[in-house]
Amino acid sequence: MTNDSLNDIAIASMTTKYGMGGGVLTSLIGWLSSNEAVVIIGIIVTLLGFIINLIFQIKREKRQIKASILEEELMRKEDQRKQALFEEQMKQLKGKQND
Repeated sequence: MTNDSLNDIAIASMTTKYGMGGGVLTSLIGWLSSNEAVVIIGIIVTLLGFIINLIFQIKREKRQIKASILEEELMRKEDQRKQALFEEQMKQLKGKQND
């Protein structure tokens, strides 16, 4: 994993834990104290936490798709290399049989 991947994972994890949880907690405290401003702040914090988490999840998905495509291409090239090696070995064996 690259440093960017690790940073994204850490940020997404912290956002989920503290952003969304803190927003819910703030909303609950505001509701219990009947303070509308605190409830609104809690809702905003929760929504921001959700949006930030969503952004990092989308970035992770794009990285996984790119990695999958590269892995598939690498496997295809490796299969082609093995096939070419096999064909060369078969030519050499046929040449020895004809001698």
